[in-house]
Amino acid sequence: MSLFTDKNIITMKKIKNKSHVFLIVLLTIGSLVVTCIIISYFCSPFSVPSNTIEQNKVLHAVEDYRADPHSYELENSNFTLIDMFLNGDNNLFEKYYTDYFSNIINTIKQFYGTFSIPAWMRIPHKPLQEVENYHSDLDFNDIDNSSLPRVDVLLDPDYKLGKKEYTECCIKITNAGEYNLASCEAKIKIRGNSTSVSDKKPYKIKFLKKKAVLGGSKEKNWVLLANANDNTGLHNYVSLELYRYLSAPGTFIPMVQFVNLYINGKYQGVYNLCDQIEPGKNRVPISSDIKARPEDTDYLIVNDDYASSIGQSGEKDVNWFWLDKSFTPIEIKSPDTSNENYSKEYTAYIKNRIENIYNVILSRDWEEIQKSIDIDSMINGFIVSIITDNADIAYKSIYYYLPAGGKLTYGPVWDMDLTFGAGKTSFFVKILGEKSELNAIWKQLMEVDEFKKAFCERFKTVYPNLESFISEKINEAINIAGKELENEFMIRSRWVRYGDDGYTDAQSYEEAVSYMINWTHKRLNYLYSIYCN
Repeated sequence: MSLFTDKNIITMKKIKNKSHVFLIVLLTIGSLVVTCIIISYFCSPFSVPSNTIEQNKVLHAVEDYRADPHSYELENSNFTLIDMFLNGDNNLFEKYYTDYFSNIINTIKQFYGTFSIPAWMRIPHKPLQEVENYHSDLDFNDIDNSSLPRVDVLLDPDYKLGKKEYTECCIKITNAGEYNLASCEAKIKIRGNSTSVSDKKPYKIKFLKKKAVLGGSKEKNWVLLANANDNTGLHNYVSLELYRYLSAPGTFIPMVQFVNLYINGKYQGVYNLCDQIEPGKNRVPISSDIKARPEDTDYLIVNDDYASSIGQSGEKDVNWFWLDKSFTPIEIKSPDTSNENYSKEYTAYIKNRIENIYNVILSRDWEEIQKSIDIDSMINGFIVSIITDNADIAYKSIYYYLPAGGKLTYGPVWDMDLTFGAGKTSFFVKILGEKSELNAIWKQLMEVDEFKKAFCERFKTVYPNLESFISEKINEAINIAGKELENEFMIRSRWVRYGDDGYTDAQSYEEAVSYMINWTHKRLNYLYSIYCN
């Protein structure tokens, strides 16, 4: 007999006393396990059929199902129900499972972040597909007389790129006026997690000596974002500009510049050239030094589900750790955990600091919370994620930094391609609702009356200008790179992307941008009804 009968779910919803948390855990145990498996699977980069024959099998099976859902026998297919859902047809999945899982998740949300997660309930992230020995076969038709800066990566003809090791290269930037540069003291590798297995790869460039790239500060490390899950190519640019608009002066906002990327003369498409998220005078305002004592050391951390990937993300309680009351692990980005001067003592310290800060949030003591957390940074950062409906807000790419003796500070905003409605499915929307409620730190802060009031007041203050500002930045980006983004749209739209969303139906670049604009209008109206009334 299933534990999840209507009677049990109703009973669970009636239990409000914290003394009954143990009973709640017992009643939801099976649901939590199943839900974690589903979420872990969906949040993983799904396998793309490796050849045309396999792709045709999937397409023909989906076509058969669409033609007659009642007579089509799933057991005779070569893929599972979840595979069908991920390959573009979620009707059957929604029909039978939406209400079931939404009831479970709504019950979990009521108590999530208030009780310890047992070790046996923690499910490591699905291992990522290894990306090594990659040789790009992309060769877009480029745009004549493009006004964008051109970045050329020059490699050996038989080059192979991977995520683990850098490959030596030459970097040449032209069509950038005073910011043209050329250097063969450089190297490159593939970066990212789910995006690393996309058709259009993201890259990290490391110069041996610091370079002021395209007017940025002098730094060694730079990032090329591919925006593989964003058919408009605008989401990261607009999101980071929104973050700049909302943030206090002096806040580190990653530079984002549109460029044309070429590898050995072959056009790879439009990329965003950005700052690397790392400590530095002109980046995250902390030191990367490993001090003699952990309590004198600064830390840059990221809430990232991929940290727990088996065999790929380093050692637990060295490179990353679990937050006691959250399903999402936290990875240490700085200091360098591979440095010989780093030890488990430092990880134990930062873990204990974060746990203590989290418990202060749970105490609802506003005075102590303000001593432990940079409130303005939390509000401004989460406003950006909520306005854009950042698909990753619950479990990855949420950065924080903690200076020695200082406050836990949000930022910077990062990895914003799955925003403005991208990567959504009606199934996700229905069962998860607002994914921010599955971010334990955010959810518990919004349970603090004073924080919620401050958040709502801030949102009310900025709300009147948000839609016009976002529209202005969309137009600004299109003026900069519109013809180049439109040029690659028809190819990008044929690639497999994460999730099934309104952008999938766009038949032209103009339609994709219109969807983004219309989605933003509806989203802001929805948020106004929540935070301004």
